[in-house]
Amino acid sequence: FYFQFGYIPSFYTIFKNCYKLEAGHYLEYDLTNNKLEIHKYWDVEDFYLKEKIEDEEEKILQKLEDILTDAIQLRLIADVPVGVFLSGGYDSSFISAILSKKLGLKINTFTIGFKEKIYNEAKHAKDIAKYLGTNHTEYYMEEKDFFELIENLPLFYDEPFGDSSALPTIIVSRMARKDVKVVLSGDGGDETFIGYSKHFALYKLAKINPVFKIFLKSITYFPEQFEKINEILPKSLKQSNIKERLIKLRRALDGKSIEEKFINASSYVSPKDVKMFLKVYETEIIEELFKNKHNLNILEYMLAKDYKLFMKDDVLVKVDRATMGVSLEGREPLLDHRIIEYVARVPINIKYKNGVNKYLLRKILYKYIPQNLIDKPKTGFQIPLDKWLKGNLKYLLDRYLNKNKLDNTIFNIKEVEKALENFFNKGGSPYKIWFILVFQMWKERWFD
Repeated sequence: FYFQFGYIPSFYTIFKNCYKLEAGHYLEYDLTNNKLEIHKYWDVEDFYLKEKIEDEEEKILQKLEDILTDAIQLRLIADVPVGVFLSGGYDSSFISAILSKKLGLKINTFTIGFKEKIYNEAKHAKDIAKYLGTNHTEYYMEEKDFFELIENLPLFYDEPFGDSSALPTIIVSRMARKDVKVVLSGDGGDETFIGYSKHFALYKLAKINPVFKIFLKSITYFPEQFEKINEILPKSLKQSNIKERLIKLRRALDGKSIEEKFINASSYVSPKDVKMFLKVYETEIIEELFKNKHNLNILEYMLAKDYKLFMKDDVLVKVDRATMGVSLEGREPLLDHRIIEYVARVPINIKYKNGVNKYLLRKILYKYIPQNLIDKPKTGFQIPLDKWLKGNLKYLLDRYLNKNKLDNTIFNIKEVEKALENFFNKGGSPYKIWFILVFQMWKERWFD
């Protein structure tokens, strides 16, 4: 699972005979008979199964705004300074707007920027901060910041953790800790309000003509060409990470069932590639975790699974370790259980109205920030991984991915060598190489 998705899902761990207690569960141990039982008390999928709300859109929006505002206010309770991670996206901008415009508070906001324009959201975040009147701090990340931190990743994350955005998250946490002791983050918005491109792409794919699917798949075989075209498009039409999106779309189109399509769209490394370089590969765990047990609508199935897997075991692990690693408390207002319980019961034709993702959140946000200021293509919290691995980080690949260092009971070493050659000479995806590198650094730190 890790080499395909970049994280380890609950209740599994990397350590033999060790397990995680899953979210929404509690463990009960009876001292009289030494009996241990695990009980589930909450499951997000249960709320997608409930009857849909029949209220008018305006009433739904008002009720949702009330819940969201209260959720944000509750996370302000502290006897220490509180700040906000502001990326300039809908989620963090929404939290900042409610605090600044609706509640009238002067807040501290923090942003990380990159000199590479394609990855940089700092300018947009600065514009939002200026409009809201926040005390804004930004820091443009240098390569040296990344390089000084990378080999300490196994100390922050005690299991292999391949989400490379952990690095800027640690750095923005370190920066925020100089001014505040608690920070609010916008995580959970994508999984609740339909924010990932794979959600609406697969939802639309299920409805299109089979002939058009064939045409669409043919396009995905030319990701490099589309990347070049994307570079010269106007800013309003430019798409971030277009190459990786096309590769994932191709994998999704190859899937036979909705579960398989969603697995392929969620994978950073294809199952085929993982099977080639890894000596032990079991599909049963993945299939079970992604199974549509309740026959949910395709869109709500994807939202629920991302909430239970990617958000819980990747996003929250990333932010929790990054913040606590620098003695900063991270809080997540958009993960208040009342929000997802309510939105799950909103009909799809309202929460995904006219094919607009995050429709409900946008409608409320536009009351506090002008639409032309907030609307922009989704970027995501990414780093120039490809460039750095081929440049100043190449020494790490030489150190950790050579045949003397790789464990031949885990890896097919010749396939790893081929993957490296393809990465450097043919423009292969960096994720496969990155996941192996992170695993190797973790293994050396804790076992070798």
